Amino acid sequence: MKIAVVAPKVPKNVKELTKDRVIYAVDAAVSDLIRNEIKIDIAIGDFDSLKDKRILNDLKCIKLPKDKDISDTNYAIRHAYEHSDNVILVGGLEGKRVDHLIANLLLFEKYNNLVIYNEHNIIKRLEFGEYIIKKEGFKYLSIFPLLNTKITLTGTTYPLYDETLFEYDTLGLSNEIKYESASLTIHKGVILLIQSKEK
Repeated sequence: MKIAVVAPKVPKNVKELTKDRVIYAVDAAVSDLIRNEIKIDIAIGDFDSLKDKRILNDLKCIKLPKDKDISDTNYAIRHAYEHSDNVILVGGLEGKRVDHLIANLLLFEKYNNLVIYNEHNIIKRLEFGEYIIKKEGFKYLSIFPLLNTKITLTGTTYPLYDETLFEYDTLGLSNEIKYESASLTIHKGVILLIQSKEK
């Protein structure tokens, strides 16, 4: 079973990103998904930011208390991983609350294979190994080391060869994939890989 956890702010291409997946809608994402005529399998949250709570009447819901030590999105991700090891988070990268953005990025510490999508970005955590990074419309590529990391990166505007990136170094910011794909080898360490596009 493949699960998409959809969190506010819901991207415009949500229908494409959630295709063929079981859908968990987090809090106010419920109304956005209904507006886009996307079937919701489970609605999760305290629903404090959902304006019209009557729309929950016809949905399977997991109602969370307002006072809790876990965010609605974090709970939904945890619940999803209890039922599948193929989970993506759609949304959760925009809005006024930067603290929620950071909390969502910290999910990678526990859920190593999680992938986060919105309309303009794909974010994933990668460890030791060799990877082909397909462009597929995402021109920009950024690498952020979560530990001291050694990588080789080719097929980009700024290639790197056996380059050591120290923890939280920004050297890997805003590279560009030159052709259809780039090659990445992580010799040691852990990174966040972000593929981005502006349009």
